[in-house]
Amino acid sequence: MENKKSNEWKIFLISAIVLVFAYLFPAVSYENQAGYIHLYLSGIISITIYGYETVTGYVSSPEIMIPSTFAMYTIGYSLISLLILSYYLKKDIKNFKKLNLRYFLLINAVLLLIPTIAWIIQFNQVMSFLPQEIIDMGYETIWDILTPSFGLVGVFLCSGIIFGGVAYIQLNYVKILEKLLPARVDKRKELNMVYRGILCELDQITNNAKKHNFEEKNDSILLETLTKEEFRKYSRLNQRLDKLSSILQEKT
Repeated sequence: MENKKSNEWKIFLISAIVLVFAYLFPAVSYENQAGYIHLYLSGIISITIYGYETVTGYVSSPEIMIPSTFAMYTIGYSLISLLILSYYLKKDIKNFKKLNLRYFLLINAVLLLIPTIAWIIQFNQVMSFLPQEIIDMGYETIWDILTPSFGLVGVFLCSGIIFGGVAYIQLNYVKILEKLLPARVDKRKELNMVYRGILCELDQITNNAKKHNFEEKNDSILLETLTKEEFRKYSRLNQRLDKLSSILQEKT
């Protein structure tokens, strides 16, 4: 019987998936009868006016490119970290405290927010890159024109999932371990059964030897009367017995 694994690691795997979609989707969008505009956290802007070819490029303004570059590096780092941390939590939920994974997870959540907020603050600089027809409509800020899309919302959602996941495991840590306890008890019972089975086989070999040498009481001398095949089996069983003894002592 295999040990049960906790499912809490999936919370952070989901947050990593959300982060991937946040990278792929536009951060902000605008659409009207003339066309649409998509701007990504990476600093890529895509402008489409119906009847004309789509224009795609990077916003060259340092006020946008610096937080965009920072955001991309942070998203990449956080994505890799979340996958690694999820793996260690899947291996053993005790790593949450044993390896201080909770702190690494919280650092990831905060790191995601810092460049994203900086990107939002500097975002109004993109006004100068919009078509003149849109600027002439009298909009004062970019937020009067564009609406947040999943690329922006997804980062905050990812951070929220991480914060929520850490809080959930922290508050329910003992209960989570208790759910896994029956599996560990069952595993110990299974090992004990195997241990007793090996002892029975060893006794059977020794008893067979005594039948042929009923006057001999010394077990070490009786072993010398075993055939090569019986002696090899006896040795292998003893080796397995030693390994099981070590495992059972560790689980005590």
